[in-house]
Amino acid sequence: MEIVLNVLRILGLTAKSSTRVEHLSGGECKRLSIALDLLTNPPVMFLDEPTSGLDSVSAVQVITHLKDLARAGRNVICVIHQPSSRLLELFDDIFIMCNGQCIYNGPLDSMVAEFEEAGFECPQFYNRADFALEIATGERLGSLDNLISKATRRIHCVTVEIPCLVISTFSTLIPIYYLTNQPMEIDRFFLLANIHLLTMLIALFAGLATGTQFWHRN
Repeated sequence: MEIVLNVLRILGLTAKSSTRVEHLSGGECKRLSIALDLLTNPPVMFLDEPTSGLDSVSAVQVITHLKDLARAGRNVICVIHQPSSRLLELFDDIFIMCNGQCIYNGPLDSMVAEFEEAGFECPQFYNRADFALEIATGERLGSLDNLISKATRRIHCVTVEIPCLVISTFSTLIPIYYLTNQPMEIDRFFLLANIHLLTMLIALFAGLATGTQFWHRN
């Protein structure tokens, strides 16, 4: 129960703890879906279109809570097709793709400068999110070859550094996990297995109950 209350607090759902799902707003339903994944305490979260179907205010609230999770030590990866300028500024690093190829990966503050080096001029006070989307969709004339090659080299450098990062991460995380009494991976595995088992049993009994109703009618 302590884990559940902590997850509700992190995602700002404590006041809605007694509310039925059908009475939640769109943004609250998104946060509830994230909360269900957080119960297993995953170190990495991958979310596909977490802001789809939400208004601008709800979208910002969802991404803000995800940023809080990232600050707490989790790796949060989001796929967003048409981010607003306000949403884009909430991300630490961005990865822009065009026709299956990366044209930029890195911090937002360096994005415009790199695009301008490749020949894409950004007007003063122009929305950076719109500027990036226009380049990715081909609305702005210019060659993407330089951007693709630079992004590829950067990815290659990161890939080379991965073994060192893994070793250094494990060497620092092991004592931290021990000192902070973090649950072991085997405990997380059994917690996830129990969740899936309960979900299967609920689906099984719901199916039997529904089938029984039709059987009595026949």
